[in-house]
Amino acid sequence: MPPSPAPPALVIVGASVRSAAHSARRAGFLPHAADAYADRDLLTHAQLIPVTRFPHSLPHDLAPLPATPWLYTGGLENHPPLLDTLAQWGPLWGNSAATVAAIRDPARLARLRTTHGLPTLAVCPADQPPPPLGDWMLKPLAGSAGRGVVRWTPATLDHPTRAEPHVFQRRVSGRPGSALFLAGPHHTRCLGVTWQLDTPAGHPWPHAWSGNLLPPLPPAHLGPPLTHAGEVLAHETGLRGLFGIDFLDDGTTPWIVEINPRYTGSTELFEFRTQTPLLWQHAQACDPRATLPALPAIDAPAVPHNHCLGKAIVYAPAAARLMVDLPLPPPTPLWTFPELADLPAGGQIFAPGDPVCSVFAHAPTEAECLKELQSRTQRVLALLAPQ
Repeated sequence: MPPSPAPPALVIVGASVRSAAHSARRAGFLPHAADAYADRDLLTHAQLIPVTRFPHSLPHDLAPLPATPWLYTGGLENHPPLLDTLAQWGPLWGNSAATVAAIRDPARLARLRTTHGLPTLAVCPADQPPPPLGDWMLKPLAGSAGRGVVRWTPATLDHPTRAEPHVFQRRVSGRPGSALFLAGPHHTRCLGVTWQLDTPAGHPWPHAWSGNLLPPLPPAHLGPPLTHAGEVLAHETGLRGLFGIDFLDDGTTPWIVEINPRYTGSTELFEFRTQTPLLWQHAQACDPRATLPALPAIDAPAVPHNHCLGKAIVYAPAAARLMVDLPLPPPTPLWTFPELADLPAGGQIFAPGDPVCSVFAHAPTEAECLKELQSRTQRVLALLAPQ
């Protein structure tokens, strides 16, 4: 019997790419990963690309490799020239710098609100700041994971975000959520909705992304407006493949807060819910002519369909050192729902607000899932020694 063909390579770059690399393995690819952390469990499923100085050295770091399809995760959308440079190295399975610029153009989004009824929030440009009365948010134009986002008040008049390109966005009250989409050449699907977790008290970024809860079913009122928003944005800006929309649900309307033009941190929750290799579908959506790998067999039982799934980011509350190695899971099976991920090495030192790892849980209710995430977070924090 002839040997099975080797899995095709897929290069993944981003601030942290462990979740996307594991998704790539479930889709039948052999990921080659370049990020800022090189977590221990990344290496169980990916070939590591050494990075000299993330992200600016990436063109140099990737240059010795043969041209290969590649995609990016969080953080790279803040570097459009870098996206353009890497797109000359190999085919990008994702959204170009031009598309990123389109979704980050406040004037363009305002026009879509008028012409297509998108629930986008009013904005004021940097040179026309509104009164600092607390009913606006100050946001960097090149932000991700909540970096630099603060409420616009007299206390934030001199906030560091004002020293970079920024915008003021109307503040609304509501439950923060994220919707995941898959956009192909002719059709855009909303894959579902997660709720965002609260930022831990004392974090340097008051609106830092801290994880998500994936309920069995989202509220019915969210489906039509989010589906419409995803379709409009994909058609008008050229979004392709997996992308996310962050929103605030006021009970009737999902107000769009942010558009994430790439694989999002909640994608793996949807994969475990549906046992669907979404990166395979992402590749097909971005390049319908690509020859894609055969899908590996599902090798673990599904999470109960009526359970809430959760992922939480554990942040260091103060300067600390991890006293031991966190337990490394076996490389297989690929579809086992994890308890821990994004694992650093013992002895690593963290500054206040640095991510330590991710914890996962599932339970019949959101409250039970959140309680288990909090319990697992505390067990990790107990392994940190003050530095």
